[in-house]
Amino acid sequence: PDTATISGRVYFDENQDGTIAGNDTLLANVDITLTGKNIFGSRISLTTQTNAQGEYTFANLFASNASGYTITQTQPALYKDGVERNSSGVIAGSDLTDTVIVNLTASNQLVDFTEQNPDTATISGRVYFDENQDGTIADNDTLLTNVDITLTGKDIFGSDINFTAQTNAQGEYTFADLFASDANGYT
Repeated sequence: PDTATISGRVYFDENQDGTIAGNDTLLANVDITLTGKNIFGSRISLTTQTNAQGEYTFANLFASNASGYTITQTQPALYKDGVERNSSGVIAGSDLTDTVIVNLTASNQLVDFTEQNPDTATISGRVYFDENQDGTIADNDTLLTNVDITLTGKDIFGSDINFTAQTNAQGEYTFADLFASDANGYT
C-alpha cells in the first residue's frame, strides 16, 4: 500500500487567521507527537521537533485506522494556544486544545498549530503618607500626587522594560498591558 505524510508548521499568528503573514513568527524546537494505529492495527507513536522554519514532518505513514492519528503539540511556554489549521482550513474551536485528529488515507495531510500572545497583566498601587504606619489607607493619611514610579526589568520575550508612571490626585499609578516578567521579575 501507498504511504502518506502528515506535515505542518508551528507559528505565532498575530491576527489568528491561520495563515502565515506579516509579523507572524515561525517557532523552532516545538515537540510534535503522532499517536494512533495504522490500517494494519500496528500502534504508532512518533515524536519530532519543528525545525528553524517551524516545520515538522511525519513521512512514510500507512493510512490510519478508523479512529485516525492524533497529532499533539507541546504548548510553547511563552504563548497561549491559537487556532489549528488542517488541509481543509481553520479547525473550529481548536484554540482550546493542542490536539488534532487526522484520518490519514493515501493523500498527504497538513496540520498547522498557531500560537497567540500570552495574557497581559496590570501592576498598580497607591502612594501615600501612612500617618500611623499600619499599612492601611485611612482618612488622616495623605495621598501623594505627581510621584514618579518606575518599572524596570525584562519581559518573558527578553524585551527591556523601563516605564515610568506618575501618581494621580488619588495617589494611584498603573502599568497596564504587561507581559509576564522573566525569572528575575520586575523592579
